[in-house]
Amino acid sequence: MEKLKEMLAFTGIDVDKLVDDYVWTLHNNNNPEATREAAVIALKEYATDKEWLIRQVMAMPGYNGNLQSVIKIQIPLERRSEDVVDAVNKIWKKVFKNGDKILSRFNEDGKSIEDMIAEELKEYPSKIRINSIAGYSGKKFNSYDMFTQDGFTKESSKKKDTAQSLINLLKRYDSSRLDEETADAINKLNPSIRAASGMKTTRALGKIIKFYGLEDKTSGSVYTKEFIMNYCEIMKDGGPTYTFVISVHPVDYLKMSIGKFTSCHNINGGGWRSGCISYMLDSVSMITYAIQLGSETIDPITGELVTGMERPELFSKIYRNVFHWDDKHRLIQSRVYPQGQERCTDLYKAFRLAVQAQISKANGWNSDNWTNRKRKYISFTSAGENATNYADWSYESYGGNLSTPGSASDSYSTEPFVIGKEPTCIVCGNKHYSSRQLKCSNC
Repeated sequence: MEKLKEMLAFTGIDVDKLVDDYVWTLHNNNNPEATREAAVIALKEYATDKEWLIRQVMAMPGYNGNLQSVIKIQIPLERRSEDVVDAVNKIWKKVFKNGDKILSRFNEDGKSIEDMIAEELKEYPSKIRINSIAGYSGKKFNSYDMFTQDGFTKESSKKKDTAQSLINLLKRYDSSRLDEETADAINKLNPSIRAASGMKTTRALGKIIKFYGLEDKTSGSVYTKEFIMNYCEIMKDGGPTYTFVISVHPVDYLKMSIGKFTSCHNINGGGWRSGCISYMLDSVSMITYAIQLGSETIDPITGELVTGMERPELFSKIYRNVFHWDDKHRLIQSRVYPQGQERCTDLYKAFRLAVQAQISKANGWNSDNWTNRKRKYISFTSAGENATNYADWSYESYGGNLSTPGSASDSYSTEPFVIGKEPTCIVCGNKHYSSRQLKCSNC
């Protein structure tokens, strides 16, 4: 233990706490046999092979003193017209019930067509009134002028037609705020909406819903359903802001597949579960991930209240992306989990730019001056001997790519780039090569 403290002294972290957290994470994820002794063995190897990468993260402007660089990142979501059409169609179907919510069988006096005809019948001679309505051949009831053949009031039917026209107008409009032409078109259809140029499009929708009596702000109401919120999310400018983490913290390797998603590297039953330790022990792999901005929780060991900026490893991941950065200044990006797009925004690009900026600032480079060389790394990249990490980066469908600082005309190293290393057993600390186990065959 003393040797490990000496090896990690340059980080200034509490090594006893680091070991406690490492073992607690394993125990809390269905690995009760994990020992402190094995953790110390693994962390000594980590401290040796990861030193250069740890120092890189420590030099990043977002460094939080906990082996992580933590920044805020906004995902600039793009808006597709087909997403708008789909969202508005769902509103018409779910909120307006295809317009049926607007239709009424009763006039403003609360009378139906049957009520009105019955009143008219009273005006005719009794001998005729005894006969069926069919006996009045050629006689048109005045009530028919106020109701449709289906028995709905013509006034409500006209309201339905106007509502559908308004919805169709919004379906064709994909800007977050109304322009003058669209506002005028809405007001021409229904002056009571009082739309104005510059008004948020979502507010115009809310006014339409309210006019037709469909606004209900009570808990669990139709107004708060997912289809309304989905439209609002699509139409808002900017995008969500996350806490984004670039980490070489050992616990982040163990928890790389624990979050709002899971994958084969999950230490609680994943098919490549020991791969997370393979990543931890190599010299190039960093875990990056996004968590909810402004998160707070209780440290399970100390009982202290901590934030996502201070201890992000304690929070549920929304996205995760492994990067590999070596001393030849080559950055390989692996697969984004659970998916590489939010709406139609390329999350690979968003996360890559954030990592490149932090690396550049750590090294005093121009953040904008990077070249994406796509898959030109495949010929010289391989998994380490007996490494058990899944080679996400090697599959084209998973979006792996290589980027290097500098312009496209600059040369870059094609020396072997090795990702992953043979893991250690969580019980005894010996080496093993089983991807499906965290312990060796002797334990």
